[in-house]
Amino acid sequence: MKPNAYLFCVSILLSNLSLAANQELKISYKQPFKQLDLLTSASFKQQGSHLNYRHFDIGIRKPFPYLGDGWSYDLHFRQTHTHKKPGKRSVEKRTYLQLKKKFSSKKISFLPSLDWQIRGRQELRFRQQIGRSWRSRLKLSAKKKHALFNSHPFISYEYYYDYLNHDITKKSAEAGLQFSKYRALTPSIYLKHSSSYKKQKWHSYSGVVFKLAF
Repeated sequence: MKPNAYLFCVSILLSNLSLAANQELKISYKQPFKQLDLLTSASFKQQGSHLNYRHFDIGIRKPFPYLGDGWSYDLHFRQTHTHKKPGKRSVEKRTYLQLKKKFSSKKISFLPSLDWQIRGRQELRFRQQIGRSWRSRLKLSAKKKHALFNSHPFISYEYYYDYLNHDITKKSAEAGLQFSKYRALTPSIYLKHSSSYKKQKWHSYSGVVFKLAF
């Protein structure tokens, strides 16, 4: 992508992000080190004019060829801060293990060539005033292999299973665009819709997410 076109796209994305009632900003960084990838990320969520969530994450990733091509596993630590009410903050410390498989499919009929990703995650969570819990997550993603106007459309779906409640407690769907890499930066913008089961009711959330991957 040419610099002028790239800056134009980023400015459009930022203007659309500012108009959304619920907004998220995600920043991630990957640094190869010997046979590992060192990973770090941060996320910020704003509802209206209130910054009500942020997290900071560090981890390592290593290829897992014993299962075949495209497999890798991660080990991460994440700390989250949730502001439910002004002056009241909930802190969670989370350790998780992740297994991921990447593969591609050729063009079939009306379906284009796609890059697929299946991600499984096991999370051990220590939540303030709630205690310890264990959660499993499974996510399936599909992205157009070849760029369309310097972007790759993608969709994903993820569900969250809570072992203490013995049930699915959250579902999340995403759809958006990942733009072509420019120098060290790959930006994405997408719509996110999730449903969480709390206090015997399903609560919905929708927002616009802007992601910067380095």
